[in-house]
Amino acid sequence: MAKRGSGAAAARPGGREGTRSIRKAVGVLRALATGGTEGLRLNELLARCSVPRPTLHRILGALVDERLVTRIPGSERYALGSLAYELGLSALPGFGLREICAPFVEKLAEHTGDTAFLTLRRGLDGVCIDRRSGSFPIKTLTIDIGVRRPLGVGLGSIAILGALAQDEREAIMRANAPRYRAIGAHTADRVRALASRVNSAGFGATAGDFIDGVGGFAVVIRHPVGGRPFAALSVASLVSRMPPARGKEILPLLRSFTRKVETAIAATRDWEEQTFSR
Repeated sequence: MAKRGSGAAAARPGGREGTRSIRKAVGVLRALATGGTEGLRLNELLARCSVPRPTLHRILGALVDERLVTRIPGSERYALGSLAYELGLSALPGFGLREICAPFVEKLAEHTGDTAFLTLRRGLDGVCIDRRSGSFPIKTLTIDIGVRRPLGVGLGSIAILGALAQDEREAIMRANAPRYRAIGAHTADRVRALASRVNSAGFGATAGDFIDGVGGFAVVIRHPVGGRPFAALSVASLVSRMPPARGKEILPLLRSFTRKVETAIAATRDWEEQTFSR
């Protein structure tokens, strides 16, 4: 008979080994979410997941079998599969941040003519949960809905990071440093400089800092109690359409809409249970 705590017990689904396996699989799914519909190559996944190659192969095989992951035909890339999409449709929407913000994201796109985004913090990541295009014929679709990137990469994401307390910012940047290098976006020092600029200015602004030729502005949404930043509204377009002077037009809109969102959140019944950072 196996003793309590033995290898057999630890390997059960509810044991330590089972828990670690689940966490590794979830880590792979989260990493794939950063690749969007283009997916990621195996080497990119290895860099982002920090698991041995044989382990990653086993996890990917199981996830492909369950349709949580798919191998993109004609390529060496993996992406989230059809079951991941189906499960997402069935998931509880929480307190409905996207629904609350939808009218304001739409109005931002309408008033500016450019592309408006809603970014939500989830742990060490920023996730695009809504995007609307304005009337300007050249669309700045820099990120798809559902794609997650390390906090500090992207306009709304850097606005959230820069609004956090310095010790928390530093902890996030240290944790994400390998991921910054893996995606070739920035070094931690570069992200630190951008976050410091946001912290001093009180808003996010970019002029080709993340994507060549793309500029814009962002303002954070704060928790009704304590003012903790957990999301951001942003507007992006060609750098030529986003000179610093245009901030006088766009930033008041962003600030007005974020205040209205915060008021709407405070009026909901379940916001007190939301941490907005997991």
